[in-house]
Amino acid sequence: MRDNNVQWNFDPAALALEAIEANLDSSIFDQIDDSGIHRPKNWFEWVRDPRFLNVTPFPKQVEIATNMLGQFCPRCTNPKLMARERFGNWLLDIPTSFPLTELRDQVSFLEHGRCPKCKVTKPELVASKDLNQYRNLNGVAGMRASKTVMAGGLLATYHLARYLLIQSPSKFFRLMDNQMLHMTFVALTAGQAYDTLWQAFKDRIDGSPWFKEYHSFLNGEAIRLGKENEQVYKVKDSFVWYGHKQIMISYCGPDIRTIRGRTRFFTAMDEKGWFDVQADSNSTNAKVRLNAYETHQALIKSLQTIRSASQAIQESATTESSSDMLDVPDGMNIDVSSPSSINDAIMTGLRDAIDDPSIYGFHYATWEMNPNVPLSSLRSEMRNKSTFERDYAAIPPLGSNQFVGNQPAIEKCQTDKSQNFMVTWDRKHFVDNFGDKTLYLEVKPSVKDKNRPRILTVDTGLTSNSFAVSLWSYDRESKMPVCDVALEAMPEQIDTERIPVNFPLMFEHCVLPLIASFRVVMVVYDRWNSIDQVQRLRKDHKIEAVQYQLKWTDMLSVRTRLLDSTIRYPKMELSIEDVRKSAGRFEDTIRSVPITHMVLQTLTVREAGRKVVKPINGTDDLFRCMCLADVSVRDG
Repeated sequence: MRDNNVQWNFDPAALALEAIEANLDSSIFDQIDDSGIHRPKNWFEWVRDPRFLNVTPFPKQVEIATNMLGQFCPRCTNPKLMARERFGNWLLDIPTSFPLTELRDQVSFLEHGRCPKCKVTKPELVASKDLNQYRNLNGVAGMRASKTVMAGGLLATYHLARYLLIQSPSKFFRLMDNQMLHMTFVALTAGQAYDTLWQAFKDRIDGSPWFKEYHSFLNGEAIRLGKENEQVYKVKDSFVWYGHKQIMISYCGPDIRTIRGRTRFFTAMDEKGWFDVQADSNSTNAKVRLNAYETHQALIKSLQTIRSASQAIQESATTESSSDMLDVPDGMNIDVSSPSSINDAIMTGLRDAIDDPSIYGFHYATWEMNPNVPLSSLRSEMRNKSTFERDYAAIPPLGSNQFVGNQPAIEKCQTDKSQNFMVTWDRKHFVDNFGDKTLYLEVKPSVKDKNRPRILTVDTGLTSNSFAVSLWSYDRESKMPVCDVALEAMPEQIDTERIPVNFPLMFEHCVLPLIASFRVVMVVYDRWNSIDQVQRLRKDHKIEAVQYQLKWTDMLSVRTRLLDSTIRYPKMELSIEDVRKSAGRFEDTIRSVPITHMVLQTLTVREAGRKVVKPINGTDDLFRCMCLADVSVRDG
């Protein structure tokens, strides 16, 4: 009986392997010939045919799985069921209610890597860029959309069957003799992985005609070899093991210590978008484990051995190659989740698919993917618009555990004037004598005003956060702090190169030009990494410069002002809705719209106990500049 409170590091595979390896008889590896077992021509036949899974998938599940696996011929498929993808290749686009009985006539599914109509092969379609070669799936869908059933039940079982039908996986992929290969399912906890992905997988294993036939065959082989059944394979509640292929399938929690080190050919992560949210409410030790990025990276790295071997085999394939060579199984990673916020791990992964041709992404509302849950059946859920949009429409909110969160009140604070009236700026790169590249802003004040006293606030970020600067005054008539200028230099990621901010050049080309053109009576820095600039301002420019560490009470004061709409800032360059709907990488969208980004940070910074912390996968530098300004000018 499974314990719902299983430890984070509960690892069925590790426990099982200790017992298995102690009694493992390697003589069985080459003595079982399963070449006579039925082989599916493609994924669609695998799920539909009575010999295999014998289930009825949803049209969108067919679309997603077939696109991910690259198992259709765009040249012979009805163009009305296809769309051009961003890299130029074709993808299926099957309506939610399309009759499955018509799919075989409308879609030309590849059979063992070859089109049954025009005879073109999958390697040829990839080479001609008609198809793409996907390795990773990032799927966003609402609750009850059956995304977990698709990942754990329909895709995982097919991938396993393909590996089982390779006579010797370790030899085929040119690995060490009898190397153990793993399939691993991961979720927020081992218990959740068991309840979701593992149960979807195990239910299909237990109910599949093909696996019943295969296990019956193995039972007969065990008798022929004079072995006990469990010396050949084991199908248990917490793991499945095939000794003759050296394949282990199991589930676990997101403990990097147990995830690292194994050679995998399939990984799946459930509710990836909620890892960082869950981490906020757990201990420091749990937060380390609940790191979606690190967990994902550990899983991806464990697939690399198989991926490299698969790529080498595919590159050597020719038109006349056998079916094993025409559609070689790869190392597959699948991440599925409903969204928790606009910048959570699954939404970030979905945006990564825009630029990375190895990632296939999908984004569907519950009713778009699951025809058995039409929109009309969710009327009662619509009473709470925000949770309905997040949980069923798969529209991510701006953030979770929002510290302020009142968007109308915050948007009411903006004026009708653009900050371009005060300054313009350019983003510049600097390459030093050693070839290292950094970035900075070259600020050009558009006006000169030495009458009105102002406060300059600075939050210095180097590689992960931005270097943010804001210029504030105080309106004595309305008794409001007024933001005249807000700028940020965001570190850039170009391919594998991370370009940090150049502090001296930001001081020279951003801070000093503002001081030269306006009556800056004080410069207030956040305490981190700023003492050098503070001392230079005091010594060389005779400006009162201080460091200040923001407190919880300072944050509360800012929240009160924002909720009362008693702060003023320039007109946003883009609306928040424009940001939510924009295509492309999030950082690219907000890099050149600092006022909008300041408002977005204000809406997404999170409350954690008596602290205000960064948005998930976001920054808070401009918001902190706002808080520093409030501390400095609240009394005029």
